[in-house]
Amino acid sequence: MTVFCRTVFLLCWIYALCSGQGGLSFVEEDLTFELREGKFSVQGIYYFSADKAGTYLIRYPFPDPVIYGKVTDVHVSELRNHTSLEYRWVKDSASVLIPVYISDKTPVLIAYSQELQSNQARYILTSTQSWHKPLKKASFTLITDTEFSIREFSISPDTLYIRGNKKIYHWLWENFMPERDFDIAF
Repeated sequence: MTVFCRTVFLLCWIYALCSGQGGLSFVEEDLTFELREGKFSVQGIYYFSADKAGTYLIRYPFPDPVIYGKVTDVHVSELRNHTSLEYRWVKDSASVLIPVYISDKTPVLIAYSQELQSNQARYILTSTQSWHKPLKKASFTLITDTEFSIREFSISPDTLYIRGNKKIYHWLWENFMPERDFDIAF
């Protein structure tokens, strides 16, 4: 990244920190998880809306790497314009500056992998409470191989399908305000 790009990014970062979230709302999420021996992959499309178009700072938390494993292969992009977005690590989370357009949902893709430390995986849901209102819609899909055995979910799936050599678990909520994180034991 050039010095100019870094400077512009830093100035936007400082502006976003000083101006706060303003009228930004987190309204919907559509997540796909894949669980294999030793690896948990997350690909989420998060929808934001705002009273005022602009660039907003969000915090995206990751599960504790000491317990759940190191986060790798992070990718963040704004899907409307297919633009990669910068992020900064802050402790156990990434801070991301996202452009949001007025009177419309802005889709942001955040994807990562986690090298698992044990026989458990976690996706942090309870951070949704910091937005102070439920998501209008949340959809989760978990994909595993058919021989992969799940011992327990913190939130039971709505449906399970078998397609070829894959198990596909699915969850769907409306007006969703999670009270616990999404944990999987296998």
